[in-house]
Amino acid sequence: MEIMRQFIKYALVGAIGTILHTSVLIFLVEKEGFQPLIGSSAGFILSLIVSYYINLKWTFQLEKKKSFFYKYVIVSLSGLGINLLIMFLLVNLLGVWYIWAQVIVIIVVPISNFTLNRYWAFA
Repeated sequence: MEIMRQFIKYALVGAIGTILHTSVLIFLVEKEGFQPLIGSSAGFILSLIVSYYINLKWTFQLEKKKSFFYKYVIVSLSGLGINLLIMFLLVNLLGVWYIWAQVIVIIVVPISNFTLNRYWAFA
Protein backbone atom coordinates (compact mmCIF):
# COMPACT_ATOMS: atom_id res chain seq x y z
CA MET A 1 0.00 0.00 0.00
CA GLU A 2 1.65 3.18 -1.27
CA ILE A 3 0.14 5.59 1.25
CA MET A 4 1.37 3.50 4.20
CA ARG A 5 4.88 3.34 2.72
CA GLN A 6 4.87 7.11 2.25
CA PHE A 7 3.62 7.65 5.80
CA ILE A 8 6.39 5.45 7.24
CA LYS A 9 9.00 7.34 5.21
CA TYR A 10 7.43 10.63 6.31
CA ALA A 11 7.62 9.52 9.95
CA LEU A 12 11.29 8.59 9.58
CA VAL A 13 12.05 11.96 8.01
CA GLY A 14 10.15 13.58 10.88
CA ALA A 15 12.32 11.72 13.39
CA ILE A 16 15.45 12.92 11.59
CA GLY A 17 14.07 16.46 11.57
CA THR A 18 13.27 16.29 15.28
CA ILE A 19 16.78 15.06 16.12
CA LEU A 20 18.31 17.79 13.95
CA HIS A 21 16.08 20.50 15.45
CA THR A 22 16.87 19.40 19.01
CA SER A 23 20.60 19.05 18.31
CA VAL A 24 20.83 22.58 16.91
CA LEU A 25 18.84 23.90 19.87
CA ILE A 26 21.10 22.22 22.44
CA PHE A 27 24.30 23.21 20.62
CA LEU A 28 23.34 26.86 20.25
CA VAL A 29 22.09 27.19 23.83
CA GLU A 30 24.70 25.11 25.66
CA LYS A 31 27.81 25.76 23.56
CA GLU A 32 27.21 29.15 21.97
CA GLY A 33 25.14 30.89 24.67
CA PHE A 34 22.08 31.69 22.54
CA GLN A 35 18.64 32.11 24.07
CA PRO A 36 16.43 29.00 23.74
CA LEU A 37 13.93 30.73 21.43
CA ILE A 38 16.73 31.66 19.02
CA GLY A 39 18.22 28.17 19.17
CA SER A 40 14.85 26.53 18.63
CA SER A 41 14.03 28.87 15.75
CA ALA A 42 17.33 28.07 14.05
CA GLY A 43 16.75 24.37 14.60
CA PHE A 44 13.22 24.62 13.21
CA ILE A 45 14.40 26.41 10.06
CA LEU A 46 17.26 23.98 9.40
CA SER A 47 15.02 21.00 10.10
CA LEU A 48 12.34 22.37 7.79
CA ILE A 49 14.78 22.74 4.89
CA VAL A 50 16.40 19.33 5.35
CA SER A 51 13.04 17.59 5.85
CA TYR A 52 11.63 19.27 2.76
CA TYR A 53 14.37 17.94 0.50
CA ILE A 54 14.29 14.43 1.93
CA ASN A 55 10.49 14.28 1.70
CA LEU A 56 10.56 15.67 -1.83
CA LYS A 57 13.13 13.19 -3.16
CA TRP A 58 12.60 10.11 -0.98
CA THR A 59 9.12 10.13 0.54
CA PHE A 60 7.14 11.50 -2.40
CA GLN A 61 9.80 10.93 -5.14
CA LEU A 62 9.21 14.20 -6.96
CA GLU A 63 11.31 16.73 -8.82
CA LYS A 64 11.84 20.14 -7.24
CA LYS A 65 9.29 22.87 -7.91
CA LYS A 66 9.34 26.24 -6.19
CA SER A 67 5.64 25.99 -5.36
CA PHE A 68 6.28 22.74 -3.44
CA PHE A 69 8.63 24.52 -1.03
CA TYR A 70 6.28 27.42 -0.36
CA LYS A 71 3.40 25.05 0.31
CA TYR A 72 5.63 22.88 2.51
CA VAL A 73 6.52 25.92 4.61
CA ILE A 74 2.83 26.79 4.97
CA VAL A 75 2.05 23.23 6.08
CA SER A 76 4.97 23.25 8.54
CA LEU A 77 3.87 26.56 10.03
CA SER A 78 0.29 25.33 10.29
CA GLY A 79 1.64 22.27 12.12
CA LEU A 80 3.47 24.57 14.50
CA GLY A 81 0.23 26.51 15.02
CA ILE A 82 -1.70 23.30 15.76
CA ASN A 83 1.08 22.27 18.15
CA LEU A 84 0.91 25.55 20.05
CA LEU A 85 -2.90 25.53 20.12
CA ILE A 86 -3.05 22.00 21.53
CA MET A 87 -0.38 22.82 24.12
CA PHE A 88 -2.16 26.01 25.15
CA LEU A 89 -5.58 24.37 25.43
CA LEU A 90 -4.44 21.27 27.26
CA VAL A 91 -1.79 22.76 29.53
CA ASN A 92 -3.00 26.29 30.21
CA LEU A 93 -6.76 25.80 30.14
CA LEU A 94 -7.26 22.19 31.19
CA GLY A 95 -4.22 21.72 33.43
CA VAL A 96 -2.90 18.66 31.60
CA TRP A 97 0.77 17.84 32.26
CA TYR A 98 2.82 19.22 29.36
CA ILE A 99 4.33 15.82 28.54
CA TRP A 100 0.85 14.29 28.02
CA ALA A 101 -0.07 17.29 25.90
CA GLN A 102 3.08 16.73 23.83
CA VAL A 103 2.05 13.09 23.30
CA ILE A 104 -1.22 14.34 21.79
CA VAL A 105 0.74 16.78 19.62
CA ILE A 106 3.03 13.97 18.42
CA ILE A 107 -0.04 12.00 17.31
CA VAL A 108 -2.10 14.80 15.75
CA VAL A 109 0.44 17.05 14.01
CA PRO A 110 2.30 14.44 11.92
CA ILE A 111 -0.99 13.00 10.65
CA SER A 112 -2.36 16.41 9.69
CA ASN A 113 0.97 17.52 8.17
CA PHE A 114 1.34 14.28 6.19
CA THR A 115 -2.19 14.62 4.83
CA LEU A 116 -1.67 18.26 3.82
CA ASN A 117 1.74 17.56 2.31
CA ARG A 118 0.60 14.50 0.36
CA TYR A 119 -2.60 15.97 -1.05
CA TRP A 120 -1.69 19.65 -1.33
CA ALA A 121 1.97 20.68 -0.94
CA PHE A 122 3.41 17.87 -3.05
CA ALA A 123 0.35 17.35 -5.28
